[in-house]
Amino acid sequence: MRLTSWWPVRWGMALWIALLAIDALFYAGITLTYKLGLFTEPYPYPQNVRLLEVTPLWEPLLTLVAGVVLLLAIVLILRRSRVAFGAVVAPFAIMLLQFAVRFSRPESGYLQSLSIAYQKSPFAMIWPIAGLAITILICLALWHDRRTPAPLYE
Repeated sequence: MRLTSWWPVRWGMALWIALLAIDALFYAGITLTYKLGLFTEPYPYPQNVRLLEVTPLWEPLLTLVAGVVLLLAIVLILRRSRVAFGAVVAPFAIMLLQFAVRFSRPESGYLQSLSIAYQKSPFAMIWPIAGLAITILICLALWHDRRTPAPLYE
């Protein structure tokens, strides 16, 4: 029996992917509006200006594409399509690569903020690791469900 045959599992997967899509789209929207100068007033979050200045323009554009593909993945998951696996894995891989690029640039400040959070509490990394594990489990379930069953010969 396939895991995605149960509608609560499909809806749970779709809700988690929706959370990832909303996160990606809001990040891309906020960063692009700042980068393109679409604010008519001073930027409302001045503490983030330094981080937004060092962010290259390709990064929020790629995140925007990943967010749109994740929205498409929600529909494909609910329809139990075999293409849903690719629609989840591709943006997930892109987002992981962007995460690695952000942490590799010292001017972004991500590495320093992570070490400060870890010094305050070693449990600060539980939620990001749990989110990563949930997304990997969704990818594994979709990969398992996209494999074609062996033909029955008698």
